[in-house]
Amino acid sequence: MESIWWVVKQLWDKGLVYEGHYILPYCPRCSTVLSNHELNLGGYQDVYDPAITVRFKVKDEADTFLCAWTTTPWTLISNLGLTLGPDIVYAKVKEGDTCYILAKERLSAYFKSPEEYTVIWEKKGSELTGLSYEPLFPYFKDLTAEGAFKTHTAAFVTTEDGTGIVHTAPGFGEDDYNVLKDSGLPVIAPVDAECKFLPEINEYAGRFVKDCDKDIISRLKEENKLVKRDQYLHAYPHCWRCSSPLIYRAVGSWFVDIQKIKDKMLSANSQIKWVPDHLQSGRFGKWLEGARDWAISRNR
Repeated sequence: MESIWWVVKQLWDKGLVYEGHYILPYCPRCSTVLSNHELNLGGYQDVYDPAITVRFKVKDEADTFLCAWTTTPWTLISNLGLTLGPDIVYAKVKEGDTCYILAKERLSAYFKSPEEYTVIWEKKGSELTGLSYEPLFPYFKDLTAEGAFKTHTAAFVTTEDGTGIVHTAPGFGEDDYNVLKDSGLPVIAPVDAECKFLPEINEYAGRFVKDCDKDIISRLKEENKLVKRDQYLHAYPHCWRCSSPLIYRAVGSWFVDIQKIKDKMLSANSQIKWVPDHLQSGRFGKWLEGARDWAISRNR
């Protein structure tokens, strides 16, 4: 134990330890995170979740909306951004007096025929970074951080489903967290240890988040913010202890900053005599190249 604390102090003195968040699978009933091993024990079950498309009003543009897709309506409460694919082509189309922005490749999923709309422009996602939009819900609308309620880009966005624009809540998804990690935005996760909404989310306070999906969807429909609703069948992880569906959420953690020393590690690896030699640039070398910051906290 003394040796471990000695190592931690050396890392601290070198500026290689910092406090942040880690997105982990979490069981609301057991009130604990699960390791990768435990995740595999519980397995995945095929479940139907609501898949909805929501429109976000673009600031300073009359009747113009960004259309985003999600399979976790309850996380829209904590929305802080929208993510587009940098190389995906997006179209602004006009239907009647209203304009919508979504991936050009996905237009056929939302309009029966091209005669229903007029194309105003086409742009790549990389050209649309930084667009501001109005918050969907009022709970965090007063956030003043620079990156709040704006568009961002990331390679994980595809046009296989939805609109090519992904709702982003950094407190409830690894991709979401990574997109906004360096934006200066707080990691918002307004839920308690049992994944029930906190009192600040007054309409849904004390209720398990997934139980609020129907009410949230109904509210969006009443406020004319719901564009489309479907059912989405996918494999979803469950707890090996109690079979509860897991929630991916931000958990406070201490990290070792691997990025600061990655070049040094790669250089050291190149000087090692490996047996068998293919490991040097193969399995171990590739692992080093893709190494992420190391979360050293444990929550049990």
